[in-house]
Amino acid sequence: MVERLGQGKIGLVLIADLHGVDAMLTSYARRLVDEGYSVAMVGDWNVNTDLDLPDREGLAAARKGKAALAGVERLGVVGFGVGGLFARLSASALPGFSLAVDFGGRIVYPSITQEKPAQPLDLLPGLRGGLLCHYGEVDPVTPPAHLEELNQRMAFRQLPFSLYLYPGCGHGFYDPQEEGYDLEAAELSWQRTIRFLELQLG
Repeated sequence: MVERLGQGKIGLVLIADLHGVDAMLTSYARRLVDEGYSVAMVGDWNVNTDLDLPDREGLAAARKGKAALAGVERLGVVGFGVGGLFARLSASALPGFSLAVDFGGRIVYPSITQEKPAQPLDLLPGLRGGLLCHYGEVDPVTPPAHLEELNQRMAFRQLPFSLYLYPGCGHGFYDPQEEGYDLEAAELSWQRTIRFLELQLG
């Protein structure tokens, strides 16, 4: 069972990175509750890399978060690392999400497999609301060619879209547990996220 935090009329599903529902995710959840949102945290993974995590498991976690937030007026999804990928996938493949925020999620899979049956970019036509992306400039998971392809795909959509690159930052710049944590970039990306949520969800 997924716990609901807060009693706000707007709900946010927070999808964890590979660390799972940990101190970082809980800290961000509490900050969102303080902003007046209801929050459900999901993502107790048991894998070593994001490529080991089947897409169906990520989508199932997002569904559990949605169920925990039943009754809210509007719903968004925010994810970190592999959770960022699943935030994009969930907003593209599942009904009910008004926006997605992606912190460092993979954009292109190295190959299509049984566990990763479609490229995330190919699901973007299903996106019904805004998309905000935060990526480290030197993150090998999201190289420049992939960023450009995402930009090009979203250029044809009449949806709110912003992609921010954080200079000198790698993967996990938003996570105090990661070696590449960057406090300034983490706070700036969070301020941009709060602004985006306010503009898109009210």
